[in-house]
Amino acid sequence: MEDGLTEGLKDFTAYADVCFREFGDRVSYWVTVNEPNVFATGGYDQGISPPMHFSPPFGTNCLRGNSSTVPCIAVHNIFLAHALATRLYRKNYQVISKLFIPSFYEPLFFC
Repeated sequence: MEDGLTEGLKDFTAYADVCFREFGDRVSYWVTVNEPNVFATGGYDQGISPPMHFSPPFGTNCLRGNSSTVPCIAVHNIFLAHALATRLYRKNYQVISKLFIPSFYEPLFFC
């Protein structure tokens, strides 16, 4: 990883590129990640949605996770993926299709 990006971020950017290229003429509004706070808290804090990583006091039956740090790391990576997809869109597709990606801001109460 010469550029410092994880494989997941590279994959998300490639996925966004395919979506913009293939569906850009039919989509009026783009949202890169829907409700990132719900994704992070449900999957990495409370463990009520995949990947179900959490720690006490949210459950005693958890095999992995740290509810005090992992949700913040997840949100950090979600925002990096959003930034990369937004940059790709603005560089390669916004001029052609005149669409936009709305900015989103959903603060996490625990970060």
